[in-house]
Amino acid sequence: MLPISDGLTPSRPCAFLVQCREDGPEADPRGRCDPLVVSVPLRHLLLLTHKRVPPEEVSRYPLVMCDPRICKGYCCEIARVLRTVDEMKKAAS
Repeated sequence: MLPISDGLTPSRPCAFLVQCREDGPEADPRGRCDPLVVSVPLRHLLLLTHKRVPPEEVSRYPLVMCDPRICKGYCCEIARVLRTVDEMKKAAS
């Protein structure tokens, strides 16, 4: 298997895949799937009390995100999580 990040895809994916087949016929190119993580400063005691920070807690603070033109898959996942949090807030009110 050959993982490919959406932010690092070569400009010519067909040529890249052909080269992969020539270099290693057993390679199986697929998209990469990593869990989303949150980096929290050590001084942020409210969030550090959680082993897994709930999305509704994360949405209360500013987020530093990548350029959606470069990391489209990542940005879609973040948008999906934030939409879910917004829907939960609307349902609760």
